[in-house]
Amino acid sequence: MQSTEEEKKHSDLLGTNNTTEIEEDTKDNGGIPGNNIICATRLLSIMSLPTIIAVIVIISFLGIIPLQMEFYSVIIIVFIWLVFLIFSKHNSSFSLCKLSQRISNLEESISQYVNKNLIELMGETKAIGSVDRFFDDLDDELRNDNYASVAASVFPTLGILGTFISIALSMPDFQASNTSDALNSEITKLLGGVGTAFYASIYGIGLSLWWILYEKRGYSRLEIKLNTLREKWEDKIWTDDEIKRATFIEQQSLNHEMQNTIQQTLTPEFVTKLNETITSQTEILLTTLEADKALHEELRETYTDIVTNFNGLIEKQSELSSKLDKSLEKSDQSYEKLSDNVAKLDVLSGQFKSYNESVVEFYDAIGKQNE
Repeated sequence: MQSTEEEKKHSDLLGTNNTTEIEEDTKDNGGIPGNNIICATRLLSIMSLPTIIAVIVIISFLGIIPLQMEFYSVIIIVFIWLVFLIFSKHNSSFSLCKLSQRISNLEESISQYVNKNLIELMGETKAIGSVDRFFDDLDDELRNDNYASVAASVFPTLGILGTFISIALSMPDFQASNTSDALNSEITKLLGGVGTAFYASIYGIGLSLWWILYEKRGYSRLEIKLNTLREKWEDKIWTDDEIKRATFIEQQSLNHEMQNTIQQTLTPEFVTKLNETITSQTEILLTTLEADKALHEELRETYTDIVTNFNGLIEKQSELSSKLDKSLEKSDQSYEKLSDNVAKLDVLSGQFKSYNESVVEFYDAIGKQNE
């Protein structure tokens, strides 16, 4: 339901000009939108006079019309006619007919583009973007401006070039003419060829004038239609100045609303309450800071005691190490004395053993004597 209302709103925004202009273009097309017959008729109209003259030239060459026409002049004129045929599709009169066929699709594309980019500023709804690319694409489709800009000068140039080519081809060989009759014949042939050679220049200049006639007449109408169509759609597009102005106005309005909100909020009661809140929060913060300070002092004293006790432990450990060193020295001395005593005991043991052996021998000897 919401989508339907938005589409209706967009349609009302775009207005009824689209339908009116499409109907007018349809009338220009004979009531048959997109019919190529009208454009073909317009192209035939542009090609009518050049084609009639080219046909007369060919008929004259065939001898149906009593008009002297050389073969090379016919070839040159037909060539110029073919060039004109190629250029004729880029004439503004023919482009005007093509515009009438494409205007419905163009407006539909632009309408879709505008509807997708609609925004509301200052209570007015328009689209953000540009329609230039649509008209640039349309210009490329209608005709090639490079062809149209040089066409008026191309045809006279080709005509003059054809004239010189015809004169060069009709130039007789005077060296082969030894008699006066032969010389007069060659001169007559030359004059006849020169006369027909200028037909190409006349034809080229005539095509240039014919081109300009249709170009000027169609160009003015083409520009009016394109400008009218462009202005209509540009009215539905936000310009940079409008966007800047709308942004500035909305920013000013927002600032004004913010000021009003601040003024309404900053009442005496609110300020008093805010001061009380700030004061209470400040007291709480000071209390917290004092508690933190006391905790830091306690931690510092504890750390100092730990360091002091640790230093005492280090000193006691040093004393214990010294006593241990002395004890080890005494142990070493006792071990040395013990080693000496053991050695002495070994000596005494050896002596005692020798003494025992002597006693045993003595008693053995006494026993033998008693026997």
